[in-house]
Amino acid sequence: MKTHSRTQAKLTKFLVGISLIALASPALGLVNISLSGTTEYEGWSDLNGTNFPGPVWPDSISEFEDAWGAPVGATDVGSANNAFIFKVGGGGYFASESIYSHTSPGQFVTVNSAPLAGLETVVFQIEALGGFIAEPTLTILDSDSNDLFTALPADFTATSAGDPIDFGGTTVNQFQWDLSGLDLSGMAEYQLFYIGSPFLAQSAFQLDSGTVFTQVVPEPSIFAVLFGIVAFNFAANRRRRS
Repeated sequence: MKTHSRTQAKLTKFLVGISLIALASPALGLVNISLSGTTEYEGWSDLNGTNFPGPVWPDSISEFEDAWGAPVGATDVGSANNAFIFKVGGGGYFASESIYSHTSPGQFVTVNSAPLAGLETVVFQIEALGGFIAEPTLTILDSDSNDLFTALPADFTATSAGDPIDFGGTTVNQFQWDLSGLDLSGMAEYQLFYIGSPFLAQSAFQLDSGTVFTQVVPEPSIFAVLFGIVAFNFAANRRRRS
């Protein structure tokens, strides 16, 4: 019995140790999203003045409030290339490592002009240093550009640690919409609009969508399983002692 108790204690310490290591190890960069049904992925990275030079895109502080001359299509391998990002107004120029808003809040819109048929969920991620004056809202339009649903707030939000190297450490902002209860039969496109804070530096974006709603924000974690095992062992040990 004593040997069994010592084994239980060692297992508990081991599992707690794993949990603490996991908690001390932040997720780096954008989160890999796994949705159900038919899915679509769009990714943007390497958003800098070298890849997006002036005069099409503002690439200096003197031009930081100029409107973009063209939208920015997805850049990452595996993207469906049905979506683009555009700065509507305010601050946002392509600096050395990011889209930097400087002193003026930037107004940004991400548009998917060919959404999945049977769409039930959208997940949008922004890796950035800084926050938002207005978090992203989702607007769904028909083929005549009439709003079917206007400025829907995200149903689920979360943040996680981004790249610790970029700017001394970025934050990944995650937003998910549950559209499974909406009639989207007339949908032709959807738009995600938000206003960033002054001095916001945005280094990467990711847009995932799927035809079966699955909640992925906050990201499912192994921590609950680990702590559940620890709690079970602790309770079992107490029962044995009593």
